[in-house]
Amino acid sequence: MGTRTLAVLITIAFSVIGVLGDYFLKLASGREQPVLRVGQHLDVEVTVIAEQRITDANVAIAIFELDGHRLIDANIALKNDYLSLAAGEEATVCFSLRNLLLRPDTYRIGLWIGRRPIEDIDIISDAATFDVEVDPKTTKHFQVFPGPYQCEFTHSKTVRSVLADRSLTPFNDAAR
Repeated sequence: MGTRTLAVLITIAFSVIGVLGDYFLKLASGREQPVLRVGQHLDVEVTVIAEQRITDANVAIAIFELDGHRLIDANIALKNDYLSLAAGEEATVCFSLRNLLLRPDTYRIGLWIGRRPIEDIDIISDAATFDVEVDPKTTKHFQVFPGPYQCEFTHSKTVRSVLADRSLTPFNDAAR
């Protein structure tokens, strides 16, 4: 597991119509991002600027495969936290995804702010993309197997001779 963190800075101005947010999105997406290696941390920083009052809103990020399959959801409501802002206020929400074990590929980050099931304040489904590569320091096998997620695991292996137990040998007359 790497200790390096890839920071993806996404400055989004969530607005009623989303125009300002789309403008900032294009600015943020134009920045070249470093590559994330399997097992490293991913920090996503979202700046929310309220054009109108926002009360008890949930702020969320989601990571998708390029085909649209949702893999990861992180939102402040899962931590029993919500965002309230007066018009003209700004907040920064930082999400730290630890030990991200996505398979090598390209992924999309989507952003959402709203109050379920009341309203979607803003949705940006394609806020940024990032690439994940194999970490050559931690990979022990030359082949990367398919699938979107690679979990940490432990394993054990037991090898024993079945011929060591004399009752299992074909030459033991007592076992017949």
